[in-house]
Amino acid sequence: HVISVTADSPSYAHDYVTRPLSRTARLDADGLWTDAGDICSLLAPAGDFDLEVKDGEANLCSLCGENVQKKYYEKYKTIIIKLQDTSL
Repeated sequence: HVISVTADSPSYAHDYVTRPLSRTARLDADGLWTDAGDICSLLAPAGDFDLEVKDGEANLCSLCGENVQKKYYEKYKTIIIKLQDTSL
């Protein structure tokens, strides 16, 4: 599974399909934030993961886990998350 989220965008891509976010992703000094409800269910197939959640928003830059890889592209204000599905 691949997830892509870009700051100031009202949508994200999940497995190359664009879907709307509940609220626009935002970038601040602490990281790239998006609605926790939108993202946590997408991360579930990866099994155990850690993610900073505050006031209903998830900081994608804080995401870590054994079955999770991520890379933030500052030039594009975009994070790409790759998940290894542990349910298979």
